[in-house]
Amino acid sequence: MVKAAEHNKTIILNTGRNLAELEEFNNTLPEIRYLICISGALVYDLKENVVSKSFDEDT
Repeated sequence: MVKAAEHNKTIILNTGRNLAELEEFNNTLPEIRYLICISGALVYDLKENVVSKSFDEDT
């Protein structure tokens, strides 16, 4: 992963877990830019602190 970051590659962690469960990785894996969480229902940009949801919470 570090080599990918050194070559200016965007690193994305894709998981079924929720955002709260992944907070520990923010410090241990600083190369990660995006988290795709909850089996694709949420995309989080760690650098910009932006959340994108794939569906309405009311649905």
